[in-house]
Amino acid sequence: MGFCFGRRSDRVSERIKEDQATIDYNCRSTDVLIAQASSNKDLVARLEEMKEVLKYLTASDLDRVFECDKKIGNRIGDLKIALTKSSGEPSQKIDDIISDIGVAVAERNAFIG
Repeated sequence: MGFCFGRRSDRVSERIKEDQATIDYNCRSTDVLIAQASSNKDLVARLEEMKEVLKYLTASDLDRVFECDKKIGNRIGDLKIALTKSSGEPSQKIDDIISDIGVAVAERNAFIG
């Protein structure tokens, strides 16, 4: 009776690498947001704070965590569009998206425990 431990750990390892790549991409994407908002110091400060939170997320192989990371990435994309439309100036839509990202991070952290 043979056991195959390698395959499960390989899948877990691949999933963690994939999640880490998503986290890294989300973090790098905030640099674009910061550049777009460069004319507004308060907004830049909020985006830099968000980048710091994203930078220290721990990669996981859990599906729910991975879905949260994709959701964060999608909202970052929405934020890029909103910042482009507002020429980098703050708006209620931008505030709502930043709040949504914060909620997704909190949800993600709850899954990790």
